[in-house]
Amino acid sequence: MTLSNDSSTSKKRLGRRRLPPLEPGPALQFVVANHPDQFRASKTMRHVRSHVMYANRTERKTASTDRSKIGLRRSASECASSTSAPTIPISEANHLIPPPSRPRNSTWTRGLPDRTFNAPSLSTLQAIINQIGSPTTTAGSTQSAPPNFEDVPACPFPSMYSTNRVPFGTLKQHYISSSTFFCNDQQWMEYVCSDPMSFLSHVSVSCVYQDLMNGLLHDSNTTMSAKTRVLSGMADRLEANDTTILTILHLLLSEAGNSDESAFQVHSQGLKGLIYRRGGLSQMPPQLATYVTVLLRTLAMLKGLNETCILHISSLTSHYAREHCPYTSPLYAPHGDFASLHNNCSTPTLNIITDMYRLSQAFLNQKDSTETTTHRQSYAHLLHSLSQQDL
Repeated sequence: MTLSNDSSTSKKRLGRRRLPPLEPGPALQFVVANHPDQFRASKTMRHVRSHVMYANRTERKTASTDRSKIGLRRSASECASSTSAPTIPISEANHLIPPPSRPRNSTWTRGLPDRTFNAPSLSTLQAIINQIGSPTTTAGSTQSAPPNFEDVPACPFPSMYSTNRVPFGTLKQHYISSSTFFCNDQQWMEYVCSDPMSFLSHVSVSCVYQDLMNGLLHDSNTTMSAKTRVLSGMADRLEANDTTILTILHLLLSEAGNSDESAFQVHSQGLKGLIYRRGGLSQMPPQLATYVTVLLRTLAMLKGLNETCILHISSLTSHYAREHCPYTSPLYAPHGDFASLHNNCSTPTLNIITDMYRLSQAFLNQKDSTETTTHRQSYAHLLHSLSQQDL
């Protein structure tokens, strides 16, 4: 009885009339006033209170509906758990871990990259390069997280790449088997990619190739990330060993098409210094010396430079006379001798390779970019030989 009397005799505030709530106004509204009375004189405070209470009522409604749904789900789950208690396999539990973050490009391209590594297609190679060149891919994890969460990124947002991250070693093997840049020698690619720095530098050149294939005239985010990782890793290791020479050579190639010549000149001078400290190309392994020679001569013709502007390769000396050179190409042959190819190809093919070698030497030894009579004759002879081969 006492409780009912207290509730019935509760006092109500007199002289106050409740007005219906106003519709929510604009999201942002500036109010100019010099004194609090100016708020009371107008309907500004009523608009503010109505807007706040309107949002509060909306949140209460949604919260009540969510609670009712959760209650129904809990009751259903309790009924199901009372009948049976299923277990979640480890493979399914791993899918509950948040996926890794996407690479630096923040634009949704409305499609997932091809993540199958069965065939070395262009999309497969580009997906591999994007994963290797992304800043989140490292050779080893330094996080102190549990094993199941060591690959979870700090960013909580979902990833475009919803599949599990491929281990770095697996990515490297897929890259070696899929990449056809520079050479098709599997054993040589294994050697180039055996060191992390030379491997990442090779990936940076592949990133530049991919940018050109995609129609980009500047470095993409993946390319810049790959170059930055190589440069930061090379800061404390400038020994004149094979790995450093390969890394600087790849960095030089990656800057060949850049409009800014400063980076190209820095890498060119660095490569010259390393080879000079090594004692010249004659003191390097034949396979590495041939690789450096072919790529530097390609750069010389690509940029319209004289061969001596990049590197003096006048004396490959008697080091190759005593040892068989593993590679012979139209850009490089020991002492210009193609006799070793005579038993491995037909005579017309050998003539074409010889003409290509002479034409390359004409480009490398010229003092300016003007076309000479020798160039025109070599062109005509090559075209005539190719037309005969087609027939």
